[in-house]
Order: sequence, then structure tokens, then C-alpha cells
Amino acid sequence: MQRIKFSDYEAKQISEFAEKILIQIDQHKRCGKKDSDPLPYFADDEAR
Repeated sequence: MQRIKFSDYEAKQISEFAEKILIQIDQHKRCGKKDSDPLPYFADDEAR
């Protein structure tokens, strides 16, 4: 398997995005909702 090389900027963007998703999932779980619909996590912030 080939490793993909990211620039520092890309790596930063990806990690920030991933962190945002994880925080949203965490908040979602705390609300007591089921994880049946993961799609809203990936919706654009403007769509909310």
C-alpha cells in the first residue's frame, strides 16, 4: 500500500476537518440520539 504524502498545509486542513467531525459526533452522542444517520456530520456548515 502506497503512503500518500500531504503538504503541511493539507495535513493541517485534514486534521482540523477530522477534529470538527469528531467533536460533532461526540456532541451528537451526548444528546442521546442514535448513530443511525452519520450523513449530517458531513454537511457544509452553511447548510445548518
